[in-house]
Amino acid sequence: MWFSNSYLNNLYKLVSKDIVLATMQFIEYAREKLQVNFSNHFLFSLSLHIQELIKRVEENNVSSNQHLFKIKKEHPEEFSVANDLVKKISNKFGIIVPESEKGFLALLLFHSRVEISDNNKIGIIIICHGDSTATSIANTCNMLLNTNMMKAIDMPLSQSIDETYKKLKSMALAINKGKGIIILADMGSLLDFDKKLTSETGIKTKVVKNVSTPIALEMLRHVLYDMEDIDNVYEQAKFVEDNCNKIVVAKKKELAILSVCATGKGSSIIAKNILEELIDKYYADKIKIIPVDLENAKDVFKKMQDRYYILAVVGTIDPILPIPFFPINQLMQSEIQQVFFHLLDGNINGIFMLPENKANYTIFETAKDLLEKYVKFINPKYAITKIRKFIEKIEYNPKNEEYVLDLMIHMGCMLDRCLSKIDIKYNNLDLYKEKEKLLFDKIIIALKDIEQDYNIKISDDEVAYIVKIITTKK
Repeated sequence: MWFSNSYLNNLYKLVSKDIVLATMQFIEYAREKLQVNFSNHFLFSLSLHIQELIKRVEENNVSSNQHLFKIKKEHPEEFSVANDLVKKISNKFGIIVPESEKGFLALLLFHSRVEISDNNKIGIIIICHGDSTATSIANTCNMLLNTNMMKAIDMPLSQSIDETYKKLKSMALAINKGKGIIILADMGSLLDFDKKLTSETGIKTKVVKNVSTPIALEMLRHVLYDMEDIDNVYEQAKFVEDNCNKIVVAKKKELAILSVCATGKGSSIIAKNILEELIDKYYADKIKIIPVDLENAKDVFKKMQDRYYILAVVGTIDPILPIPFFPINQLMQSEIQQVFFHLLDGNINGIFMLPENKANYTIFETAKDLLEKYVKFINPKYAITKIRKFIEKIEYNPKNEEYVLDLMIHMGCMLDRCLSKIDIKYNNLDLYKEKEKLLFDKIIIALKDIEQDYNIKISDDEVAYIVKIITTKK
């Protein structure tokens, strides 16, 4: 990995040089083992994490991880590499690293990875008669699923079958990564291109007939998220006998959208309210909004799939699920709403109208606007000013500002609960307070000014949720 001298010099101001250099070696080891790239900020987050780990071990202030088995089960490859890294850290710095650290490192590896673009995916090409039919469908599908994987070949009336096939052959050879090519075609001679392509190039090919935008969108979703074997993709979607079977089955389920935040007590509730307000205008009573906290988002998604066809996830933090993610602050913009409603429109029959355009806001203005849609007992503008000072006081500065937005919204909702005397509970509070004692005490002290301003007492349960947001892996 390469980093500029200015980047490293700034990092050395926060983390000792020997830890940074060792961390670079650890990252390179993980990259080779997992065969993935990592985000640009991974060196910062991992080196800082290791520095804090060494400090905690020396002070005998070791955290436990109750989800170790769950993490190992969900992320076996990352957990295996984390196990190796624990040994390397122990040997390098002469400390005994606790077992719980394997879980924390595994999650850090998983959430910091950047998939190598399309290198391990099945190729997908759409071919249609007409001047721009294929291109239009491909552009729509790529935009909705935030990719450029679906390639298009248009076949205008002036273009011969041979010319079209040559374009397909050239494109297939260019994008094939060894997993095969799925061809989506509308009719006629195009439906036989798969056999000829396989015969001449050796590329395993499947053809999907009578393509339409919903079918193309569903197939792209499978290629991106579900599976890597071309036969499984083809058979799972059941396009051989009935091109629309998968979509028909999905529509028999109730439709749902997940709204997610770090705790499930803040921005996910506001996201739910905003979504219901938007959807009620256009798709009244057709979609269920399900709030969920970040830690349990994957489990909820898996459990809900039997009953619901989950269209998207909305919130301040991306839980990395196999469905499109819409940041709640961006969903306030008409351009993003347009994409969002087009996604819904692919699964619901009906028309929709777009809300009025809104200007782009800072995260502080966004937080104020979002709180105005939910809180009853506080002045959002004044509250955000106080919360902003609190954030500066605790020096909370994650690389992704969406985490700051999530914290601001959560604390606004917290103040509203305190003033309305609504209590919430944090499971296993005493254990969590012991685990995060230093940060817990720091937050309690930093909240004193807010408590005095509002003449309230913020409970330890509320403090625990603030700590949870701050300690969420970035």
